[in-house]
Amino acid sequence: MFKLSESQLSRMFKSAPVFSVEGGKSIRAYHEITTTDEQGVMTETEFLFCREGDLNQGDVVTVENQRFKVQYVKRNGDNTSDCFITLAGGTHARYR
Repeated sequence: MFKLSESQLSRMFKSAPVFSVEGGKSIRAYHEITTTDEQGVMTETEFLFCREGDLNQGDVVTVENQRFKVQYVKRNGDNTSDCFITLAGGTHARYR
């Protein structure tokens, strides 16, 4: 896999929405939701596609006015990452 240059990453994320990370940091990322159907069982996966190193496991980020915790970071090998998130805080969230 080839690595994207800083210039390529800047162009890629230039139009991406800005998300707030607890601790005062802001990042540009794309919010993605994928749905998988395996043998009649539907699974929905939610993640942020961002630059490698922008988010770490355990970070809390605000997406659409809700707090999400980064559960797993998958490096893509090209200086980008898929950061899988789960709802955090509140009465129905898994992590408070």
